[in-house]
Amino acid sequence: MKRVIIILVAIAIGGYFAYDYYQDKIEKMEIKEARQKERELQHIAVAQMISKYNAVNDWEEKLSEGRFNIRKKILTMELEKSWLIDRPILFKGRIRDIYILDASNYRTIIDGLNIFRGGSAISDQLALSLNCQKGMIDSFLRTNKDASSVTVAVIANINKVEPGFRKIEEGGEKEIKIGIGDCIDILLYDT
Repeated sequence: MKRVIIILVAIAIGGYFAYDYYQDKIEKMEIKEARQKERELQHIAVAQMISKYNAVNDWEEKLSEGRFNIRKKILTMELEKSWLIDRPILFKGRIRDIYILDASNYRTIIDGLNIFRGGSAISDQLALSLNCQKGMIDSFLRTNKDASSVTVAVIANINKVEPGFRKIEEGGEKEIKIGIGDCIDILLYDT
């Protein structure tokens, strides 16, 4: 009789751990699927934003063509040809800073992402300095509390491009190009 009880207890314990293991797997899979669905919805929203404003979204690929050396510097004139056009551009990056420009506008600084395309990373050499309507940014910040740690997709009209510098972790500075202009729209974007 003791053996039967021991076997039943062992089966019960084993069953509990198996159930717990599979429940944990199911929860992780559901979380992963939910994140994937959210990412897909964000990509759809960005595509709709591009269409709505007739924004250029392939400037980065065109700029990277023929760049096999990731250290190759972007010339300001190359960027001007891509950004100083009659259409707004799509730019993906992280908000570095937001400050009050005047009673109805903020200045928003957005750093480009360090994403490799075709063997080169050009976005980390770029930044935007944009006039943004306070209402748009305040609304974005209400729904995205930690705005400096999220990736954003921005539609912007660029009026000029200037060279600048960004401090890097190693203690030095890195030359960047800064697009100066106006923010038209901004969305959260999970890369």
